[in-house]
Amino acid sequence: MQKVVLVTIGQSTRNDVIDSMLDPAVLPYAIQHGALYQLDNAHISAVRPGGGEPPLVTILRTGPKVTVARSTLLPQRQEAIDRSLDDGLDG
Repeated sequence: MQKVVLVTIGQSTRNDVIDSMLDPAVLPYAIQHGALYQLDNAHISAVRPGGGEPPLVTILRTGPKVTVARSTLLPQRQEAIDRSLDDGLDG
């Protein structure tokens, strides 16, 4: 079976979300990577929205919700995609 990759804007996996999105037969093949996964609190603070930029809200692995900026997440999202490719997935 082919693998399914989900790249989230958050720090942790979102089983609560993918359980409702995917057929249970596919769940063992779902790989999740979060854009904020490798960032600490100081770096997460640096990606908060400013100047009227639309906010995105996500959950940290420790549970609290944080607000981040879409534009500043682009490098982190690409890193999450790269981690997916490192897992042996095709681009």
